[in-house]
Amino acid sequence: MKRTAEDELLEIGRKWLMRGGVRGLRGGGICAEAGVSPGTFTTHFRTLGEFADRLLAEWYEPLKAAVASRRRAGGNALERLRAELHASAHFFHENAAVMMQLIIDASRSQENVQHLLHAARLTHMSWLSEAIADAQREGYIVREPVERVMLYLFGAINFPCLLYQLMPEEGLPEDAGFFQVMEGAADEKSALQRLDWALQGIMIKK
Repeated sequence: MKRTAEDELLEIGRKWLMRGGVRGLRGGGICAEAGVSPGTFTTHFRTLGEFADRLLAEWYEPLKAAVASRRRAGGNALERLRAELHASAHFFHENAAVMMQLIIDASRSQENVQHLLHAARLTHMSWLSEAIADAQREGYIVREPVERVMLYLFGAINFPCLLYQLMPEEGLPEDAGFFQVMEGAADEKSALQRLDWALQGIMIKK
């Protein structure tokens, strides 16, 4: 299928998002790199803000699709819980560069990013609450309040979202040290190891 100007703009936009987040998007620069006129840009996206919203929605959609797929795959409740957590860990590993930029965006008061991360937190909490409750009903994990178990697992493997919740008002540093910490938190092998440790801590021995 032939690529359209819209496809090209979105592809270039994803690269810019990875390099500098929403705060780094520049309509003129993106148009120049895509080889299109500003008029073509506004034909597809009325404003730079609308373009950013489209980039953010398309960036997050694969995680929702992956979790939905894992939930339909069957298996017992513990397997489904583990599958959903694995999907999250894989997504953060694959998207660590963008996630780091978006967390900085949110700390710099980029409202569309703040709204996205807030919605993502609520979505993750809903997914995990249901999966945890199912695993408790089937007798796989301890029958403690769902919120307490969820925060325990969230803290074990979902560090990027946890960091956003604890974000200082003055914003996060845009330096090598911060990126190094985030890369370590998003490392898939490390996240899955933390997940296994966390699940061992709340499983009921049969």
